[in-house]
Amino acid sequence: MKKKENLTIEEIKLKYDLQDDDVVLRLLTLKSAIKTERQKSINYNELLSFLKSSMNYDEMQIWLMRKQMEGVELSLNDKLKKFFELNSNDDILILYDVEQNYDQNNIDEIKKTLKKI
Repeated sequence: MKKKENLTIEEIKLKYDLQDDDVVLRLLTLKSAIKTERQKSINYNELLSFLKSSMNYDEMQIWLMRKQMEGVELSLNDKLKKFFELNSNDDILILYDVEQNYDQNNIDEIKKTLKKI
C-alpha cells in the first residue's frame, strides 16, 4: 500500500530545497491535475523527475544551455521557475502524456523482444 503524501508548502520547500512559493503552488496544481485529468496518482519525486526530463525540450533546453555557457549555476527552483514561465499547465500535461506513451511503447517493444527470445 502506497503511503499518502500530504506535505505542506513549507515541507515541500524544505524537502526539495525550493525557495519560491509560486513554484511550489504550481507543483501542487500539476500533481492535482495529473490525478484528476489523467487518473494517475504520482508523488513529488515522480513529478520532479518528469519535470526535469521535460526541461530537455524547446525553449527551455536553449535557455539551460545558454545559462550553462554563461557559467551560471542554476538551482532546481531557478529551473522550475523558468520552465513554468514558458509552459502552461496544459502544455505540461501534453508533455506528460507524450512521456507516458513513450514509456509504454518502450515497455511493449521490450515485451515483444523478450517473447521472441
